[in-house]
Formats: sequence, C-alpha cells, structure tokens
Amino acid sequence: MVPMKTKLVVFAAALLAFRAGGAAAQDPLRHELALQLLEAMHVPEQIQASLETAIAAQVRVNPEVPGLQAALREFLQRYVTWSALRDAYADQYAAAFSEEELREMTAFYRTPAGQKLARATPQLTRVGAELGARLVAAHAAELEQVLARLPSPP
Repeated sequence: MVPMKTKLVVFAAALLAFRAGGAAAQDPLRHELALQLLEAMHVPEQIQASLETAIAAQVRVNPEVPGLQAALREFLQRYVTWSALRDAYADQYAAAFSEEELREMTAFYRTPAGQKLARATPQLTRVGAELGARLVAAHAAELEQVLARLPSPP
C-alpha cells in the first residue's frame, strides 16, 4: 500500500507538471497568437476546473486527512495559476503550430461551435477522467501488487 504522504507528493508533482516549460521563447507574434488561442479556448477556466476536480479526487481518496481540501486549494492557488502557466502554455502552442494555424484555430474557437466546445471541454475531460478512474479502481488490487513489487527508495 502506498503511504498517503507519497500519494500527495505524486499528486503535487503531477499538478506542477502543468508548469513544465515548453520550447525556448518563441517569435513574439506567434506567442501572442498562442495566447489569443488559449484565451479563446477558455484554457484558464479549464485549468481551474481541472484543479478543482483533482482536489475533490484527493479528498475522496484521503478522507482521513483533515483540512486537505483547504490546504491543497491554498497551495494550488499560490503556485498553479494562469499567470504562472500562461507563458509556458503559449510557448508550447507557439512551437507546435504555425501563425496561420494559430489564427485558424482562434477563429474557430471564437465561433459559436468553438465556444460550445470550449465550454464543454472541462465536463468532457471530467467524464473521461471518471471513466479512467473507474477502470483503475476495478483493478486496484492488481495495481497495488504492481506497486508493491517496485523497489523501495533509498
């Protein structure tokens, strides 16, 4: 069985992976176009929704930890913010897409269908995560066996 503190450290590391830097600073125009796309896609809101889902999941699997929800929320609001993430996200999008592609995607996300997709994405992501969680839970005993075979850290 993985200790609760280890689970929380893994959880925090996974969330901080949101901050993983992308490519080196891009062309300023592509960077700005990427920021426009991210805003049109409602990425700041999607990140916040994902964090809330992650907090709720941690509280569900660690009900014995008093104050966990407040502590995680405080930590995440301090470090995993849109202002801390925006440039790294923009760099990744600017590296992945051309100016023309960024403009086309932004134009799409500014349409009614694009806005509907952007608004639906957090719920669709949540449903997908729940499906995955149910599959993992159905095989939790096997996962524990696999984890038990891992070497202990030094």
